[in-house]
Amino acid sequence: MKLQFTGKPDACVHASYCYRELIEVFDPGRRPWVDMNGASTDRIIEVVNMCPTEALTWKWIDENKNKDISVDQTNHVVFRRPELLEIKEPDTQENPVSVKIMKDGPIVIKGDFVFQYSGTRRL
Repeated sequence: MKLQFTGKPDACVHASYCYRELIEVFDPGRRPWVDMNGASTDRIIEVVNMCPTEALTWKWIDENKNKDISVDQTNHVVFRRPELLEIKEPDTQENPVSVKIMKDGPIVIKGDFVFQYSGTRRL
């Protein structure tokens, strides 16, 4: 496999994209729960990028391939967990804002933004 997958369970909000989209790889009822041989590399990347948090991230094992990652690869470690990269150059790519609203679940906002609130809180 040309891909390194990293899981961070304490960041998981149980949006369930991983196992709902790719149970062949991500099966919480199985131990170990991740089988990287269950699907193609491209499909695994696609599903990991659906994760709304940094609970699932990926990077290429070949560090040179990690230098030119487009912003649509939202869960590549360069955007989610840059400390896992060996690349020392600063990231100058824009990190656009995205909002995911999950039915009966959390709202996840990610990207470069400043949240301002000037209202009053009602109890």
